[in-house]
Amino acid sequence: MGLSGPDRARRLAGIVLPGLLATAMLAACTGGEGRPASDSASAEPTPVGQAPSDDVSGSAAATDLTMPGNVRGTSDTTGGHERGGDIATLLSARTSPPSVDGVERLVFEFDGESVPRYQMAYLEPPYVQCGSGHPVTVAGDAVLQLRLRGTRAHAESAEQILPTVTERDRKLDQPLLRQLILTCDFEGEVEWLLGLTSRLPFRILELESPARLVVDFSPPR
Repeated sequence: MGLSGPDRARRLAGIVLPGLLATAMLAACTGGEGRPASDSASAEPTPVGQAPSDDVSGSAAATDLTMPGNVRGTSDTTGGHERGGDIATLLSARTSPPSVDGVERLVFEFDGESVPRYQMAYLEPPYVQCGSGHPVTVAGDAVLQLRLRGTRAHAESAEQILPTVTERDRKLDQPLLRQLILTCDFEGEVEWLLGLTSRLPFRILELESPARLVVDFSPPR
């Protein structure tokens, strides 16, 4: 028998599970080495013909936020693709160290072939959790919200709900990106708040194989 509406809402509003259980499950699904089992960025070189590495430190082109053909801005930005009613699963949220030019990269990886619909916008306080309305404190002097539509950050069955992203409130000791906190994972909507040092310009890339939403932040010039 499936979870009732109230029970499911309570379970989704605050998924807090033992880290070892969640990690063991994710490791089993990925052979113990796949990126969904770890939210850290990969800096391994990528063979020709495959999707680029998350790492920006060795690529001058990746640090150029004026590259053509990429979404770029500091205000409300939308994109992504409809999946015909299917719910996308967020597999990981990870960061890369600053590049030689000070660009910091944030990568959200999904199952499937395309990035789901998203919206990014800078917010003004107060900041709250979507289900409970409880206030949220975010480090930094500016907060950028990423809202993912038709997406979940957990896997569920009739018996249990397990997060696919286990680190949901992450303090970051980086010059630009100070905190990454998940504030909603309910009824096909996932929201992250990104605490930044200021309202920084950002660039968005939509990558395939695997499906990834990449956000690059540039330091003030």
